[in-house]
Amino acid sequence: RLAAAETFLSSLKKTAETTDIYSECGGYMVLGDTLTDADGTPHHMAGLLPLDTSFAQRKLHLGYRHLSGHAGPFNGAQKGHEFHYATTLRADGPPLFEASDAEGHTLPPMGLIKGRVSGSFAHVIAPA
Repeated sequence: RLAAAETFLSSLKKTAETTDIYSECGGYMVLGDTLTDADGTPHHMAGLLPLDTSFAQRKLHLGYRHLSGHAGPFNGAQKGHEFHYATTLRADGPPLFEASDAEGHTLPPMGLIKGRVSGSFAHVIAPA
């Protein structure tokens, strides 16, 4: 349904020309190039971030996160939470956050930023 929502996807592209866009979780996937459904079929998304995600390769990502933003809408330390089953197949470009879990273990960088557009699987809760 999202891939067929041409008006929605084109409005995101037009909005990104003049306005900052930030999205979390499912919205982050929509900003990417493709989203692969549970049956393994890839669908084109907005193409605003160099990102490919998949529900065909499911893995649980769950927990509180310590996030450190160095660009985009979040500068400095943030508290966040992650809960999703989608897998990142490709994320090219500068990450939005450096991340660690609630116990302080370093996680791979999270999210992407490209021009006025940024997003992450993490749900930002508050400044740390």
